[in-house]
Amino acid sequence: MRVHALVEDLDGARAAVVAGATIVQLRVKAPTAEVVARGDGLAELGVTFVVNDDVDAAIALGADGVHLGRSDAGAERARVAGLLLGRSATNYDEAVALAADADYLGVGPVCGASAPP
Repeated sequence: MRVHALVEDLDGARAAVVAGATIVQLRVKAPTAEVVARGDGLAELGVTFVVNDDVDAAIALGADGVHLGRSDAGAERARVAGLLLGRSATNYDEAVALAADADYLGVGPVCGASAPP
């Protein structure tokens, strides 16, 4: 992976791929039908395609995977469907706990803004 782009539609995904994205993640906070409508065509872009938070939409769109937050259901269904499973963590302990159940982790800042790098 070189660039993991979060997108809201096909146009944004195309632009991200042209700019070098190797993974596009459709991130639309809406009912499944709208997520599917906005994700139409993303599976044909030739890069890894992930849907945020919605296993049903990922399956319907022929996505490579789904990214689930800590409180999102569906990890087992994603595995049964053969989807890559991404999980979100906000700190080191969550990352360690989720690592066994994920193909990749999206980890937010693990130190405060005032902490040294």
